[in-house]
Amino acid sequence: MTRAMTNGKHQRRMFFKKKLFSIGMIPVLALVISLMVGSYISIVSNITLTNGKDGLTYQRIDAGSFLMGCVAGDSSCDAIEKDQHLEIIDQAFYISTTEVTVKAFRTFVKSTGYLPESVKTQKGRVYNDVLNWQWVNGVHWEYPTEKKVKVQDDFPVTQVSYNDAICYCKWAGGRLPTEKEWEFAARGGLENAKYPWGTLWPPVKQNVSLVNGSDMRTHDLFPSMEFIADYDDGFASIAPVASFPPNGFGLYDMAGNVWEWTDTRFFKGYSESIIDSVFLKHDVRIVKGGAWCYYPSQLRCSERGYFEKDKLWTGSLGFRCVLEGN
Repeated sequence: MTRAMTNGKHQRRMFFKKKLFSIGMIPVLALVISLMVGSYISIVSNITLTNGKDGLTYQRIDAGSFLMGCVAGDSSCDAIEKDQHLEIIDQAFYISTTEVTVKAFRTFVKSTGYLPESVKTQKGRVYNDVLNWQWVNGVHWEYPTEKKVKVQDDFPVTQVSYNDAICYCKWAGGRLPTEKEWEFAARGGLENAKYPWGTLWPPVKQNVSLVNGSDMRTHDLFPSMEFIADYDDGFASIAPVASFPPNGFGLYDMAGNVWEWTDTRFFKGYSESIIDSVFLKHDVRIVKGGAWCYYPSQLRCSERGYFEKDKLWTGSLGFRCVLEGN
């Protein structure tokens, strides 16, 4: 089954300034966290920043290295996720602990007068169980599913384009993460784990649901959608941010809820030498994390979705920003 870029058949896939940020916890030494995956140990700086611009919390991710791409034995991997390879993160960075919220995005819009593309066009893409994803008039970031239903402040903002995300992150003092930064953060220090929480499937630990994915409630709402059997995460579609446990780095919703834009251009492999003229022409960007809908396999850390950056926004796509770690 191929994944479309824009036609909707299948969407799969600071510099530090005191006036902008206040520091949360600043221990002199890093907190050593054993993630209990064999003898693998991850060093996590217990340092957070509260961004004075958007009000969101950002977690410091120290420089390091990790194995990126398809985990050995993962039969769900596509060719574009192969081969697994070592990646080096040579600079620390801060990443928002949650997806950008509706409240934070509203602060941006009011502060700058920015006009999001969904507002300019007065349309957004909404899921329909018969027609799949389709453009609907009157839908935009404040009303992402229906014209008369306003989304709550603590939900992730959706119906935002790549350009909207770029402008927001620049205003917030940062940028979009690269794909490798995003995947490094999503893995939370776990080595060779398929998901941000590890390997458990279904994603339940001690009777606690670990991710907002396509579950039985989603299936009841959209019968044709593939779902996780015998799984109930409490939400039929999008959930408020941080409704589920964080990963090993203290980050929420690095799988499920909504897809997230990255600033990495899509190539058929991890090398820019593998060029496809169609993708190059349309400047397609990588999105990560899966969502409340779609296929359960897309909740994996190595999953690589791709959307055309200039013409695509949906009710299942959001973003988070990173700040430089210096």
